[in-house]
Amino acid sequence: MTSIIVPAGEDIAVHLTDDDVSWYVAVTNPTDGTTVLADSATAAVAALIDGYSGEDPEEAFLQRFDYAVRTTALQQGLVAVAAQEEGTFDVATAGEDVLTALFSDRGEVAEVSEWTLPLPFIHVASHYEPYTETPRPSGENVFLIDPYTEVTLLVSLSAAGTLDVSFRDEDSGEDDVVA
Repeated sequence: MTSIIVPAGEDIAVHLTDDDVSWYVAVTNPTDGTTVLADSATAAVAALIDGYSGEDPEEAFLQRFDYAVRTTALQQGLVAVAAQEEGTFDVATAGEDVLTALFSDRGEVAEVSEWTLPLPFIHVASHYEPYTETPRPSGENVFLIDPYTEVTLLVSLSAAGTLDVSFRDEDSGEDDVVA
């Protein structure tokens, strides 16, 4: 399990030509521009989660779940603040149901069946179908971070815009952007 952190502004191509390591995934934080190059999804997730090894499946899931809970809470707050500053969301006029959905504990299911606001709703996929009997919230701006596997975690973080994730296509050797 190998990974390296490429600082913002450094040419990633320098590291892609290393014959000793075959990079499987690149994970870029769009906020600070740093990129993690990893030889496996496990190594990429280990770069995100302190103490993560992926060796014990139950412990690994719990670590990914905890990361998803913390990340969705943080991202939801950042998105709400940005929308408030842009004038596309007003906390003062939002109803209690909306505020509860936005700012409730991400470790628990949110009682949201449909999300119609332009402000994204970000939550943890493990609380909803197919993992439980609770239907997934519907809506264009619903993003569920899925800690079920290392790959589902990375793909869902990319879909939500939290990280930019690219996997190497093992057959062609080309990068295949996930989003």
